[in-house]
Amino acid sequence: MRITNDRHAFREQISRFENRKYVFIIAMNNKTKTMIKFKFNRQKSIEAVLYLISKSGRNSYDLYKIVKMIFEADKYHLNRYMRPVTGDHFVSMAKGIVPSKIYDLCKIDDPKAPFYKESPRKIKANRIANCEYLSESDIEALDNAFNKLDPLT
Repeated sequence: MRITNDRHAFREQISRFENRKYVFIIAMNNKTKTMIKFKFNRQKSIEAVLYLISKSGRNSYDLYKIVKMIFEADKYHLNRYMRPVTGDHFVSMAKGIVPSKIYDLCKIDDPKAPFYKESPRKIKANRIANCEYLSESDIEALDNAFNKLDPLT
């Protein structure tokens, strides 16, 4: 695939991959041949996780579903708005693709944190999400990911 600097052509290249199960996009600068890296937004990531937990209607939620939903939301948002929701770096693990820094945040056992690991697979929220950190398009992407993946076991 030829990488282009034209925003419209780049969007078309991305949309071709949108219907696949996983989308891997490496955006490169033609002159320097370097990958584009997004800055991780810790506060927005925390609020995104809390938003997904509160959307479930429960106080705790499955860790693996959360990380899958974050991946799906970032993919959706990158395809539509040319930026991810969280800016996290994704890594391949045994159970699939995982947002690295969010996964580390979810493993914290401190009950004073905004959310913490209640059991090996459950994350418990201590508060509701502050949606002031999330844009309308971020919430759209998170809602899309939740509606797509929540019904799945």
